[in-house]
Amino acid sequence: MYQKMSTNNWNENSNEDGVKRAENGPVSYAFFMESSAIEYYKERHCTLMQIGDLLDSKSYGIGIKK
Repeated sequence: MYQKMSTNNWNENSNEDGVKRAENGPVSYAFFMESSAIEYYKERHCTLMQIGDLLDSKSYGIGIKK
């Protein structure tokens, strides 16, 4: 997948660029991004949708001094 995307100039520099291309591009275009960003953009761009489930999930912890 990476080779196909990189040789055809299908990578974008930012989420905003990917959203613009998905909405306005001359061909159908799918853009991968983190789920929190997808939720953000879906709320603001009614033409966008998420397809399928999450590819993976990550948990974070915060360490603080006692």
